[in-house]
Amino acid sequence: MTARRPDGVLMTVALASALVLTACSGTGGSTLPAYSGTSAASSGASSGGTSAVTGSPDDQAVVAALNAYTTAVDTFAGGRALDMTALRKVAAEPFATQIGKNLVTTQGAGYKVLGKTVVTVKTATVTGGVASITACLDATSVYAVTATATSTAGAQPGEATTSTFTLTRASGAWLVSGVKAVGPCH
Repeated sequence: MTARRPDGVLMTVALASALVLTACSGTGGSTLPAYSGTSAASSGASSGGTSAVTGSPDDQAVVAALNAYTTAVDTFAGGRALDMTALRKVAAEPFATQIGKNLVTTQGAGYKVLGKTVVTVKTATVTGGVASITACLDATSVYAVTATATSTAGAQPGEATTSTFTLTRASGAWLVSGVKAVGPCH
């Protein structure tokens, strides 16, 4: 998602910066029915649950892990101080460090994110300790605003982007280890 600063310079927000990082993909797997969860930005709203997801326990676990990741990134992009311990609970290294740097850069530039990202999972593939999820990240209700702003007046909304996430299993938990933007959502 890109937002125009008052001085006319384009700024890419942390979530969008994360989307340009390369992800690996798995093979085989299952197609899940569409799942829409809402990931909260600075509004503080909780994300959607995964109870509507059908499929194997692994399918459900990777979707829940993706939801936890997007909630964490939206929360920190929303102006809350970055907690790398919390970020490492949802993202694997070195990906977690890169996302943390993106968030710190955004906050350091005097910006925060207002709004909610809607995550709609299209497919999930689990092969051993690696999973791949293709999802639409709808950020059309997400805005980059100055750190002191209380409304989205004058800000441009984000975009709806299809992305492929890679997750790895570590110590019994699924962690996002990469993401790659594929194109617009259809």
